[in-house]
Amino acid sequence: MADRKTEKLSAKMKSEAVGLGLCQQWTDEWADGTSKDELVEKFVRGIDFCIEHNFPSCEVIRKEFGDVIHDHGVYVDENVIADDKPTVILNGECVAGLTYSGKSCGDIYVRHDCEATVFVNGLARAFINMYDNAEVEVYCEEGAKAFVYLHGGRVRKTRGDVTIREKHKEKEE
Repeated sequence: MADRKTEKLSAKMKSEAVGLGLCQQWTDEWADGTSKDELVEKFVRGIDFCIEHNFPSCEVIRKEFGDVIHDHGVYVDENVIADDKPTVILNGECVAGLTYSGKSCGDIYVRHDCEATVFVNGLARAFINMYDNAEVEVYCEEGAKAFVYLHGGRVRKTRGDVTIREKHKEKEE
């Protein structure tokens, strides 16, 4: 059960998310007393909604969740070195070195003004989603494969089996 401060934070965030258009199912599943860990899990599971609405802000993530975000692969404005982490979400101005080896697989989100260098080897796979002004370098060796999905940002350099796909958001008329 969450403490009183966390309960207030959860209620405030839920209200903001509903105001941004959170669907009814997610609204109904957002229980009172949601802990910080559960809130960060919601951020990771609902990453598409969060990216679309830039919700919550980097300031809120850093201020309110600094003690638990790393357990979920979330980083804000920091240097990051991580190996075989299944999910990595880089926010703000991170500089990251990520390595995937063996049979590991990673879902990576590089946002805002972050820079990432991703090394993939063995039978590993990396799925990298780029946004905003983010930049990435991707190096694959030994049969490894990486897929980069450009919603924004850019790929500075690649080596090996790297597939780059442009993603364009369809405009509603």
